[in-house]
Order: sequence, then C-alpha cells, then structure tokens
Amino acid sequence: MKRVQLLTYAEIITLILPVSTFLSIYVARSFSFRMIIICNVLILSGLLFIVFWTFFIKHKIKLLLLLISLSFISLLYAAYRNIEPPLPYEREVSVRLKLTSEPRVRKYSVQYTARLLEIDKTHAVFEPRVLFNVAIPGNKLERGYVVDVKGLFMELPFEKSESYAWYLRSRGIKAVFEGYSRGVEVFSKPVQYSPVSVSNRLKRYVGKVNERLLFFPQSEFATALLTGNRDNIPREVMDAFRRSGTVHILAVSGLHVGFISLFLYLILRMLRVPQTVNYLAVACVIVFYMIFIGEAPSVRRASLMFLCGIAVFLFDRDRNYINILAIAFTILWVVNPLIIMNPGFLLSFAATFGILFLVPHFNPWMKRFMPAFVASSVSATLGVQIYILPVMLSFFGSFPYINILANLPIVPLTGFALALEIISLMVYPIFLPLAVVISEVTLAVITLILRIATLCARVPPLTAVRFPPILIPLYFIAVTVLFLILFQRLEKREKDYE
Repeated sequence: MKRVQLLTYAEIITLILPVSTFLSIYVARSFSFRMIIICNVLILSGLLFIVFWTFFIKHKIKLLLLLISLSFISLLYAAYRNIEPPLPYEREVSVRLKLTSEPRVRKYSVQYTARLLEIDKTHAVFEPRVLFNVAIPGNKLERGYVVDVKGLFMELPFEKSESYAWYLRSRGIKAVFEGYSRGVEVFSKPVQYSPVSVSNRLKRYVGKVNERLLFFPQSEFATALLTGNRDNIPREVMDAFRRSGTVHILAVSGLHVGFISLFLYLILRMLRVPQTVNYLAVACVIVFYMIFIGEAPSVRRASLMFLCGIAVFLFDRDRNYINILAIAFTILWVVNPLIIMNPGFLLSFAATFGILFLVPHFNPWMKRFMPAFVASSVSATLGVQIYILPVMLSFFGSFPYINILANLPIVPLTGFALALEIISLMVYPIFLPLAVVISEVTLAVITLILRIATLCARVPPLTAVRFPPILIPLYFIAVTVLFLILFQRLEKREKDYE
C-alpha cells in the first residue's frame, strides 16, 4: 500500500471505527451523560484535521467522500452488532453450550465462556456468547466440551456493577447463564488430536512440571507467564504487580509471541531449512499458540501482527508496522466492535502504537544522554506510558507512574525467565537433572522479579476520580496530532540546520 505522507488508508479506517462504535452505543442509549455528543464532534473534527493536514490538496474531496462513507457503513455495522439477541430471560430452559474458555474457579462456582448452540433443542441464531456459571460439577469440564445443561438466562449486571457488565459486553458476551450442576451432561468432547485438545493437555503438562520443579508462588508465576492463566497466583502478588504497573508481563502479548517465533526461527535456520518453509512453520506455531492461549486480546493482536509481518516478508511488501497494527485492529473490530471497550484490548493496542509511533523519534534523542540499550528501554517505556495513561485512569482509576522505572529491569528479566521456562519444559522429559538445574536459575530470576515488583508497589500511584471512556479516543487523537506537529517541526529545523 502506497503511503501518502503520514497516514495510510488502513490507519484512517482505524481512526473511524472507534467513533462509529461510540456513536452506536449512544444511539442505543447505553450512556446517559450528554458530553458524549460533544466528544464525538471533537473526535470527528480531529479526524478531519489529521486527514486534511497529512494529505495533498488534490486528495481532499475524494478522501472526504471516503471518510463519510466508511463512517456511515461502520456506524450501521456497529449498531447492528450492538443489538441484544432475544433470549428467554429468567425462565428455566435446557440449552446446549460449547465451552470456549478455561474454567475459572470462583467462591461457590465455576465460570466458563461458552457459545450458545441450542435452546430447548432449537438451534440458536448466530450462536451468541454467554457467561456460563455452574456449581462445581462432579465431572471435570474443559475447553472444547459441548454440554447439555438446564438453568436460567440472566441479563448482564448493569444495575449491580456497570463497569463489570461493560467488560462482559466488550468480550462479546450477551448474557449470563446460571446452570444447575445436577443437570450438566457432556454431549461431546474435542477430537483427541485437535488443537484445543492438544492445548488442554499441554497446559496440564506445564502446570505439572512447574509444580514439581519450582516453589510456590514462583511455580504459578511461571505457568501464568507461558499460558496466561493467573487464577492461582496469590492475591497479594497480583496486587503488587498492579500497583507497580507491571501486570502486563503476565498478559501474553508480543513479548511472548515474539520470543517463541524467534526461538523457532533460529532453530530452523540452524537446521538450514529454506526461508519460505521457515516462515510458514513459524506462522503455524503462532496460530497454534493463539489457540493455546484462548481469548486474550493481547495475544490475538500480537499473533495477527506477526502473521501480517510474515506475509509482508513472503510477498516482499513494504514494512509499515503501524499499517500492520491498523489491519490487526480492523480485523478484531469486525469480529466484535464493542471490543474497544475492553481494557486489555485498549492497553495492548495503545502500548504497541506508542512503541511504533514514538520510539523512533525518542530513541535518537535519548542516545545523546545514555547508552543505547538503556535509551531504547526508556524510549519504549515512555512511548507506552503516554498512550496507556487515559486507559489506566478510566478503567482502574489510577496510574502507577513508578512503572517507568520498574519496567526497565522487569521486562528483560521476564524475557529471560520465559526462555528458561521453555527450555526447562523441553528438557524435562529427556534429561531430568538438567531440567532441575535450569529450574533453579528460573526460580532465582522469578524471585528477583517478584521482589522488584513488591518494592515498586510501595510507591503510591496517580489517582483520578472520574475519566469517562469516551475521552480515550479524544485523548489519543489529540496526543497524536500534537506529536505529528512537533515531529514535523523538528525535522524541518534539522533540515534548515543542515
């Protein structure tokens, strides 16, 4: 795709989609405050300013028509996806569900995300996603199981917890199904060698090996680092990571996908595998890892970006990584427009965009004052923090600024711990003594990570009473415009100086 000055068409589309989604939410009267109208007008004005400021004059009329058409189409689609399916609420029914997530143990029940296949032996239209709660059943249920169960459909709990209800909607969940534990019957299980079945067995293997080789809670940290399952990590440990602003290392993202891809790529290259075959093998592993992790927005974003990057290399296209990020954003938005209300999705894309957009400009300036490695780490951390600030304040009410310092040692240590974890899992069934030695090093590295996070968690964060979510895209656009103007002026000054 030919780039015209600063924005491509894919990037313009990603600026339109959030606005359309927020407008569709307002049309459905899901928000009560009137400022949403003013904010959307400001956002649209900002979009027009960016487009007109970055393109040549001769493209303005054609681009304006394209902008209006895309806005209208995306608004209609977002409004259509925002419609609630007709479900028999608060009436006992028999349903067939396909479990699409790992079980999450609550105080008195087990929770799954599931696809609704049938209601009273009638096929469900569009197979909506529901949150399935059931008292701990006698037989253990896993991801991929299809079960028949009796229970009640409940509406999302907007009255009890509006933020939690919006979080469920952002994951594409349409309702809550409270099942009776005595009525759960397994209809079918995944095929033995299907990707889901293999993923379930691999997760059990990872947890078993870590329990045998590592102490608690380091064993649960190592398991979460590779699988993304943080349910068994003690609450005080998770609180330390949240207060220090380093909980992102436990959310499987580009760091994990990138390391696994690089690890496989180097092994195949040492074996002198042809380049094309190497890329295709890496793509297959990325797809399997995305299935292995499940529904995490961060791993989907990272996996789609890596797959697009592999396609760029295979077809010898221009390597515009912000454009690749925009394509990944568009794909995930098409699957579920309300995902832009998901904090994990926003944090993942905001952090990645901050790295791609700001680091190339920050890094040369930082290298004047510090070593290259430190300059790269500081530039990446600053780029991330600038763009995740409104998301943190809006969804969590605080911004742990200490993470600017905490991420400098924790991120590389996490990459090292992840490498040791993968090597240990590979060596364990072959040569146990070597796996034990590697696990001792892993234990020391994870312990150091936990101590740094605990120390940084003592610093009080920046707090905010209220930061409406509708202001997030407005903040993104305003900051991006500000830096675009600043970078252009700096480049002009350097050219004049030369």
